[in-house]
Amino acid sequence: MSNISKTRQVALHLIYSVMENGGNPEELDMGLFWDITLEKETEHYRKALTKAILHSCRSLGDTTRLLLTRAQNIENTMHGDLTTAPLRETVERYTKNAEALDVALAALRYSLKDKRREGSFQLQLCCNDVLRLVIALEATKETLEPMSMDFPVYNNVLEPFMAVIRRRSRMQVSCAALNNPSAMEGNAEFAAVGRAARELEELKPAARELAEKVLAERDVLNPILETQLKNYSMERLDVVDKCILLLALYELTINKLPVAIVVSEATALADTYSGSKSAPFIHGIIGAVAQTL
Repeated sequence: MSNISKTRQVALHLIYSVMENGGNPEELDMGLFWDITLEKETEHYRKALTKAILHSCRSLGDTTRLLLTRAQNIENTMHGDLTTAPLRETVERYTKNAEALDVALAALRYSLKDKRREGSFQLQLCCNDVLRLVIALEATKETLEPMSMDFPVYNNVLEPFMAVIRRRSRMQVSCAALNNPSAMEGNAEFAAVGRAARELEELKPAARELAEKVLAERDVLNPILETQLKNYSMERLDVVDKCILLLALYELTINKLPVAIVVSEATALADTYSGSKSAPFIHGIIGAVAQTL
């Protein structure tokens, strides 16, 4: 489905929701509306983000045991030297976050396989945990590097530990960049999550703008529609069909889109959201209006 078609689909949901709530957009709970209407798009984005995170962190787990072993060597060697206490505390903070990251990544892998309805929301929570931890680890690395240079006498245990950290850092920096997935579209490795983020980000304002324009023109569009209802009243018209027709007539008479495009998009919406007889009915109304233009 094209982005424009998806925008029409979401705009139709919004128009319908407003009309079902008395026609006042201000009475609609927009947070709940977006959660429900964009559920599939949000799930698609979250899965793309999850896969990108897991890909960027795919080898981190292999370094954790080595990291812990070398951290223990630091503790054993420096134990009793009070001047190294801040350094040892920072090493401990790094290793604890590294272990927590392994747990968070395991939870993320499990959530990706979870088929329950709540799975998508759980994915987001797990992604947030992983991204928070990689940022914390990188911040600790930036502190550790100068601190480790202040104790050259312990270089024999510090340098092997820092070598593992530098190896991990390349993966962690790549993962941390996913905090801004919209910027990833030009990145060949993470283009999919970049596209998914951009499409989701752009869909809300585009659909809302289209729906608001249609609703603002109801006083113009309703009479046009009413003149084409033979032996039928506006009150008897199915609400979904009415919403589709208002959207179609807006695009035909105000946006000046070609009749073929308007008919194609409107009948596709009818096939998806209305009864089996709606598409021909809607097609006929649009065609009749087009002949008057």
